[in-house]
Amino acid sequence: MNISLTWASYVLIVSVCLAIYYFVVLLFYRKSFARVSTIKTSDTSHSLSALSTEETKIANSASLNLFGEAMEEEELQPKDEDQGSTPDAQAFADELQAYTSSCSEEVSKEELIQHLQKIIQKYPSLIGSDSQYELSQLIAISSENNCSIHLSADELRELWNG
Repeated sequence: MNISLTWASYVLIVSVCLAIYYFVVLLFYRKSFARVSTIKTSDTSHSLSALSTEETKIANSASLNLFGEAMEEEELQPKDEDQGSTPDAQAFADELQAYTSSCSEEVSKEELIQHLQKIIQKYPSLIGSDSQYELSQLIAISSENNCSIHLSADELRELWNG
């Protein structure tokens, strides 16, 4: 079988195949392309005032904290004194991350709670401080992600009262 194919016929065949391919793709995925195109046009049409009104809506919406309680608006706003974290809070967070990342799946929930209480006892200035809530969230997240152990809100409170 000896087929003579010129460059012109090759380009014609490839063009026809590409046209059929794109027609089929657009036919099956036209809804997805329509959504993407509206998202891109709406993203570029946002002005700074539209963004600030969206931020206001988000700030005014009811947010739930870790314990499932509605947060007040002043709790959603960052506090000026919280901008620089205390060295104790940073050291606590570092030690917590180091412990939970080295924690294996053989660690029981009771054993994890005991170790976390020992770590908290090393930093008595954090008990009852303004950063206690954020540190409790960090404890919950890192124990769930690294140790696969979920701590309830009551258990997190008990850690600090320990």
